[in-house]
Amino acid sequence: MASNDQITLFDIPSREPRKTWSLNPWKIRMLLSYKGLDYKTEWLKYPAIQPRLSPHLSPDPPGSLVDYTTFTIHIPHPTDPTHPGEYIMGSLAIARRLEALHPSPPLPIDSKALAYFTAHYGDLMTRFRGGFYIVEIPRRILNPSSVAYWRPHREAMLGQTLEEVEAHHGGPEEPFRRAEERFREATALLKEDGSGPFFEGARVGYADFVVGGVFAVLLERSGDRGVHERLLEAVGEWMKRDSW
Repeated sequence: MASNDQITLFDIPSREPRKTWSLNPWKIRMLLSYKGLDYKTEWLKYPAIQPRLSPHLSPDPPGSLVDYTTFTIHIPHPTDPTHPGEYIMGSLAIARRLEALHPSPPLPIDSKALAYFTAHYGDLMTRFRGGFYIVEIPRRILNPSSVAYWRPHREAMLGQTLEEVEAHHGGPEEPFRRAEERFREATALLKEDGSGPFFEGARVGYADFVVGGVFAVLLERSGDRGVHERLLEAVGEWMKRDSW
């Protein structure tokens, strides 16, 4: 790609040294790297996400956790630098659009594994929220301005302080215990085809990017550490860009 065709990936910065940490931007980074597409990262702290993206995108449907997310890319117009280009929000929508625009190398989108995670992602995240998700991220990862946004937003959503959430959910280990059943089910899917490290054996698919980052934190609790280590090793070449 020429420099004026460079895709922009939006991501939420961690504390210094600044790196990616959220699972959804990780999926998009792996996808862009797999496709060999030139991209840059525009870092948006939590308070800056909606002001930056709302002029270009409609908000997520009512009932969503937030109106705008950094599961977003900007694709510039291929010939007209004055054209606003195309903004796409949502990791699956991004995957489908990039596959349509750049079919080589091919990346199968739909699969049994992706259908499983699409059906159960909401339940999985409900189980996983608690000490780790709600409390440990602002405590260990977010920079101060993002923490100042995160705390009142999450406390208003939950009707509890973060400290109350942590206490009621049993501390940092409890979310892993609640999510364990779902990840054991995913482990069974990963073991169905033994011909390679991916969900579909030797052929990488979008589902492998979806779950690669999640398994990185749940190796010990997903039922079979070895199959997840093989998956992470296999997708590792597309996970090298985490800070730019």
